[in-house]
Amino acid sequence: MRLSNSKIKTWRRCPNKYRYKYVMDLEPRAHRVQLERGTWVHSLLQHHYDGDGWEPRHDELERDFYNLPEEVRVELGDLPDECARIMKAYLRHWRNEDKKLVVVDSEMDEIVTLPNGIQFRVIVDLIVEDSWTKKLFAWDHKTRKNFERSDNMLLDPQLTNYFTALQMMGYEPLGGVCYNEIRTKPPVVPDMLKNGMLSQRKNMDTDVRTYYREIKRHGEDPEDYAEMLRHLARNQEDRFFRRTYLPKDPPMLKQMKKEIVWSAREISRATRTNEYPRTFIPASCKWDCEYKDLCIAELHGADIGSMIKLGFRRRHESDEVSTR
Repeated sequence: MRLSNSKIKTWRRCPNKYRYKYVMDLEPRAHRVQLERGTWVHSLLQHHYDGDGWEPRHDELERDFYNLPEEVRVELGDLPDECARIMKAYLRHWRNEDKKLVVVDSEMDEIVTLPNGIQFRVIVDLIVEDSWTKKLFAWDHKTRKNFERSDNMLLDPQLTNYFTALQMMGYEPLGGVCYNEIRTKPPVVPDMLKNGMLSQRKNMDTDVRTYYREIKRHGEDPEDYAEMLRHLARNQEDRFFRRTYLPKDPPMLKQMKKEIVWSAREISRATRTNEYPRTFIPASCKWDCEYKDLCIAELHGADIGSMIKLGFRRRHESDEVSTR
């Protein structure tokens, strides 16, 4: 059996969702803005840390974007500008800390075989060496609307499993893992008010650089906005970008390996018996399941063949990367 973090996560979330995604091999035809934006930014990060430069890759993605049908572009909004702004802000934010890091490997996509024969697919965004401690850290770029709670990071099995896989592959000395979080909501551009001044709302979700750029663009005097700029400088720490480093201790690694085996047994049994029960969680079913309408129709005895033809297509194995 070959498993991945995405397969295990989907299975634990809902076996019936697992059936749609990995047994029936379905994915929605519709473009989801959050996923498209996250995939775009992730690609820029990969090229940046590979040393190739992110701008040429952005130009390629921008050309692909403008080759999409007009209705799709309207649905996705101004992705090229948003992703460029996110990337520029990211590089400014981490320019000093990144000088202390040495990239060892990026976009590692490997298969490791566990002692019981289970094959586990490992997709690690980045392996870096801290130039001070000389220890290696496995990074995962997390593009999301809002930052994750720290206790959820402690429970998340993904990087724990990857840490175990890297140990098996001989990476050492391993210091831990890093959640490299990037909010996919770019800094807000302040509005120009009727009084001819830029908005100075204290709860504006923006950063100093974006606000200052608008001051200069409108020909305003930065001195008139000194208090607002100071306020943003004091409160923008970890507003759009955050890195959380976590160690991985032996008891946690041992438990997570057990849980991979348990999930494998459950999936194997479901595959033999063709039994995939639904797991109903109102919030998750509403916001985190692209198969919800299909699930409802099938539950009530409808023929879902036409729904699949109109709304879904065959999923590609490479999508493991964008959905992990």
